[in-house]
Amino acid sequence: MVASSGKKHLLTTEVESILKDLWKNESRFCMLLCDFQQNTLSMSDKRRGYEMFFLKNLLVAPNRFRPSISSSLGIMEHPQNVLLGKVQEANLALQQSTAASNHMDILRRWMDLQRSVNVLYDSSKGLVKSEKNAQGIRQLLEKKEGVLRQKMMGKRVNYACRSVISPDPYLAVNEIGIPPVFATRLTYPEKVTPWNARKLQEAIKNGANIHPGATHYRDNNNMYKLQALLFKRRAIAKLLPASRGSISQAGKDPKCEFESKVVYRHLQDGDIVLVNRQPTLHKPSMMAHFVRVLPGEKTIRMHYANCSTYNADFDGDEMNVHFPQDEISRAEAINIVDANKQYIGPRSGDAVRGLIQDHIVGAVLLTKLDTFLTREEYNQFVYGSCVPSSTCSSHQIGKKISIMNDDNALEPVPPAIWKPKPLWTGKQVITTILNHVTKGHPPFTVEQKGRISKEYLIPKYKDEDKAKDKARDPSEQVLYVHDNELIKGMIDKAQFGKYGIVHTVHELYGAETAGVLLSAFSRLFTMVLQLHGFTCGIDDLLLCQESDRLRKEILGTSEKHSKRVHRNFTRPEEDDETEDDEGLWNIIITANTFLLLLLPLSSLFLSLMLNFI
Repeated sequence: MVASSGKKHLLTTEVESILKDLWKNESRFCMLLCDFQQNTLSMSDKRRGYEMFFLKNLLVAPNRFRPSISSSLGIMEHPQNVLLGKVQEANLALQQSTAASNHMDILRRWMDLQRSVNVLYDSSKGLVKSEKNAQGIRQLLEKKEGVLRQKMMGKRVNYACRSVISPDPYLAVNEIGIPPVFATRLTYPEKVTPWNARKLQEAIKNGANIHPGATHYRDNNNMYKLQALLFKRRAIAKLLPASRGSISQAGKDPKCEFESKVVYRHLQDGDIVLVNRQPTLHKPSMMAHFVRVLPGEKTIRMHYANCSTYNADFDGDEMNVHFPQDEISRAEAINIVDANKQYIGPRSGDAVRGLIQDHIVGAVLLTKLDTFLTREEYNQFVYGSCVPSSTCSSHQIGKKISIMNDDNALEPVPPAIWKPKPLWTGKQVITTILNHVTKGHPPFTVEQKGRISKEYLIPKYKDEDKAKDKARDPSEQVLYVHDNELIKGMIDKAQFGKYGIVHTVHELYGAETAGVLLSAFSRLFTMVLQLHGFTCGIDDLLLCQESDRLRKEILGTSEKHSKRVHRNFTRPEEDDETEDDEGLWNIIITANTFLLLLLPLSSLFLSLMLNFI
């Protein structure tokens, strides 16, 4: 049969005959090519290897995998049923043809059968739009949406959630904010003991829709879904105090079996979860965070300090949260994968967790030499930064008041100025926080040079004598902490990097204390910016008159130097070698000066344009 394009279509019987002859004449080569050297096959089977290219029967999936589809248009057949029906119709039409039938009609029916089988396996082979839109076997398996990657290769994970991430500077650096829609669907199988029976009773009474609640209850390997009716849930809750723990009864043989009652409670504050952002490029791409359920939120909330380790930003990135389901996994997450323990990067040993530019601006504004605070401002800064990081608070059942342990109470420092009214410096706020974070440990001393230039510490005045009088102490460039007391210097970007104040606390007191300090600094500097404010406008990016005049002078001499270089290159014998060297050096110095002036301007202009976009 010859097609309109000049190509001849062969029937399957013709193709089978050709391959049979090829296999017969070149049997050794064909068996090597198709790997038919297994000893389990007989020689006759090896010589009939060409039959593997032809199908005489089709495998059909069971009906349960081809259900009818309900839609707004009514009940529709599954696409596989439609394709199988076309194969069956074409096969019956070919069988019903007789010897008296037209030869071309038989060929057409044979081609229809072949095309129907092709479309069943690969719908892209279809000739019409309806056939191409149908899902063949290949379309069900291939690509990311296929059965293999979507259903069988870990695409779906139990006890996990995924959502867009949003920033929250008031969370601790090792906390993760979970919206209630996830907290009420993620559960943990908590065994009932005399110590948690009362808490789990309240969870059962709340049910599946009220947080903190529970969704299921298991007793002696029997799983029960908690009913929507409150009196039924209360009946189950009354059974919990009868549970016997393995060590709850004195004199009881610990080897004896006890009632195994488990309540599948909601995800709640203090639980540990694994958080991951794809692609997982290095070890800190998956870290453990403590949960804080945030009512009213719809996205996963995360602290800025985790952005560098996750390589994440907040322009629509999504992250995965996995909820460990046993105590061993929880212990590994807390002691090995905790986010605070990932402060040092595994690649180079440098500090990889820090704060953002806004926090650094707030730190400089707070710790500069002429910052004074009233009693109310000082207490607000200290309380707002230290109290949320307290790990010794205990919430009593039935009460909304959190009682703080006396050992963790805040200890304010005396004011730096008493008259005419008490005033505290910004450095004293840092001193109070350092004393609170390192309480119970020996104080530390550190000296670190900052990144703030000396020019920013000296105000510009027309009168040079006045400028010298008003100039700040140049020693403010170096941060010095003695016995937890910030003596001089300002907290800038250098204090959050390698060998900074946070790195020092991490090396001396451990990862947990460094994480608490980083969380306290984050809340403190956020409050400073809320009180003080900071703006950057177009005027801050414009060149001053002196720099603009210098730029014009450099550009004015560039043409003269370029002509001299061109002349020296084309006619070197006409000029003295000394003049050439001097001119060349002048050009190099001029070019370097010009680049030093233009590079900061270009970066500022680029960042400004990106902000406008």
